[in-house]
Amino acid sequence: MTPAKAAAREAYEEAGVRGRIAGRAIGRYMYEKRLDDRGVSIPCEVRVFLLAVTGQSKNWPESKERTARWFSAAKAVAVVADDGLRNLILQLQVLNGTVSSR
Repeated sequence: MTPAKAAAREAYEEAGVRGRIAGRAIGRYMYEKRLDDRGVSIPCEVRVFLLAVTGQSKNWPESKERTARWFSAAKAVAVVADDGLRNLILQLQVLNGTVSSR
């Protein structure tokens, strides 16, 4: 499976969204993935792909574990805890002209 197709599958499994996935990543960031309750973690690289959403299911594989919510990019920047992901969202805003590039 290509990285883009894997990202589309993850979007469905985690949020119930389907759509057209971009073939190339728009960016990447690193985070520490916690493996267990003892604090063991490993560094993970996340590649981010744009997905033009065409639909969202009411039930999806992880719907009992997650709540899907929609945010504007500006609100997402305010609520996303990960610095790498927040910076990527800010870069997208600049590219789309929704934020000044000062």
